[in-house]
Amino acid sequence: MDFSVDVNKALNFYNQIHSSITDIVNKTQLLVKKSERVRKFTLFDYATFIIFNKGKSLETEIGNYLKNFKLREVKGLSKQAFSKRREEIDPLTFIEINTQYLTNIGYYEDTDKFKTFKGYRLIAIDKSDFEIPNTLEMRKEFKVSNTEARTNPAQTSFSSAFDVCNEFILDGILGNYKEHDLNFAHQHINNLKNLLDFNHTIFIFDRGYVSLELYSRLILNNTWFVSRLKQDDYEKDMKNMTSNDEFVDIRVLGRRLKNFKDEDLKNIIKDEQSLNLRIVKIPLVKDGETIEEIIITNLPQDQFTLEEISKIYKLRWKIETSFDTNKNKLEVEGYTGLRRFTVEQDVYSKLILYNIVKYVQNYLTLMINKFKRNKGIKKEYKANESNIIGRVVPDVGEMIINPTKENIHYLMNYILFYGSKDSLIVKKGRRYPITTPQIRKFQTNKKPLL
Repeated sequence: MDFSVDVNKALNFYNQIHSSITDIVNKTQLLVKKSERVRKFTLFDYATFIIFNKGKSLETEIGNYLKNFKLREVKGLSKQAFSKRREEIDPLTFIEINTQYLTNIGYYEDTDKFKTFKGYRLIAIDKSDFEIPNTLEMRKEFKVSNTEARTNPAQTSFSSAFDVCNEFILDGILGNYKEHDLNFAHQHINNLKNLLDFNHTIFIFDRGYVSLELYSRLILNNTWFVSRLKQDDYEKDMKNMTSNDEFVDIRVLGRRLKNFKDEDLKNIIKDEQSLNLRIVKIPLVKDGETIEEIIITNLPQDQFTLEEISKIYKLRWKIETSFDTNKNKLEVEGYTGLRRFTVEQDVYSKLILYNIVKYVQNYLTLMINKFKRNKGIKKEYKANESNIIGRVVPDVGEMIINPTKENIHYLMNYILFYGSKDSLIVKKGRRYPITTPQIRKFQTNKKPLL
């Protein structure tokens, strides 16, 4: 299988990444510019260095960067100078670069180029616990406290807004230890409302996000949601249901209204007294027993069947695989520093890498399946994610900083060649069970660069 591209397509791939960094960097002003040597190591260099570093010692990484990327005029750049300048880079810069990259590839504008479900974006929101270096300062910064009965693990909460059809991470938020899921969900909605067409977006939530305040916010933003309920959620409101798919008035009174944290939203909803929402009960067989999966949604019955709502919710599991990729393949928990801002920089910069990997994987998956169809093979295949990651980190990093036409063209086709190997057969209807958390993977984490 030869999926090589011409030089113009390779340059376009390069420009989408390069301009996403430069466009944001050019808007960012650093306050401290004391050293001529440090000035020559620009903010663009810092951002690129953090995104594409390979996890070796800081001295080795700086040496390789200066040697390979022809910045020899920055002689004698010390670890201390690097660390001091790094403190001035707002971690949210990397969130902006990620948003700009998705904009550059046409994600927010060209809906025909990317997958949807009946014309709707499917955005799952969920969080995962990330390990952090187990130091007193880190525990304090991430509000990890102990009790007399328990020593809490050194962890932080990372929340993601994830397109399950295209497998892109649209937004990421690193919070404090065991921060509540709903806090993140409200922030994600606010962050995305000017980027997505909410009229054609469906948000997907698991049972940890049951909240009338959240549902109210989504409705007032003219968007849609599919959320799973626990068996006893809104039980009294549903007692008069006569079918497994009907609209029910969910009361918003008393304690339910009192639990609203947004006073403006509370004042709007209190006059309504109830939300008319659709309840869907889906029979599932688990361990030989039939149970009901209860879904609450505002999707209309004349546009979305019970089976389609069930399918939408099942697609939510893909966000779990994104956490697995970030932890176990991109090794996001192998931080390059022992301060909160360095952890935030590392996590947010990995979102950019992740989306570049997925963009390449989506392209190769499309090409591989076209090739298989022409051979009469009907099974669905997916490009090997691990192979792509193995080439994107070193090759795109070199491509961005050493951008000769020949180099970009060669490296782009090498990524495609290596990434097309060992494609995997897609297993339909796969759902991953919740497993017992593993023992800490990074007892002391990787050797920090700072």
